Amino acid sequence: MSTDFSISVEKGYILVTLAPDYDITPKGLLAQYQAIDKACKEHGYKKVLVEGQRMARHLSSWDAFRSGSAFAKLQLHGLRMALCFPVYEPDETTDFFLTVSKNRGIEFAFFQNRQEALHWLDIVPAEQGTPSDKQ
Repeated sequence: MSTDFSISVEKGYILVTLAPDYDITPKGLLAQYQAIDKACKEHGYKKVLVEGQRMARHLSSWDAFRSGSAFAKLQLHGLRMALCFPVYEPDETTDFFLTVSKNRGIEFAFFQNRQEALHWLDIVPAEQGTPSDKQ
């Protein structure tokens, strides 16, 4: 399993692409959050799309709490992050993570479809019109 990811800047949002064998770990998430924080601040964006195909999660409830709190420490209040994983089934740990994040001013949502994730972010693909920039 891997914690590798890449970040690219798209029109109106930051795109994070996870390795095909991505493994969610506290250390891997911290590295990812720091890279997202840097990209968002450099480009003035508060919208992020994270895409992955298949992943494993190795987080306890405490890890989910710390992960959900991490962005608040990076001072990215108002961040909206769509997590798009075609085969991911949210569970109680997911719900806990979402609640902790939202209580700290960061909105996360899980999707199985890229178009739904972009819609939630209020991003319109180039062929459909003008995307909503920054915000």
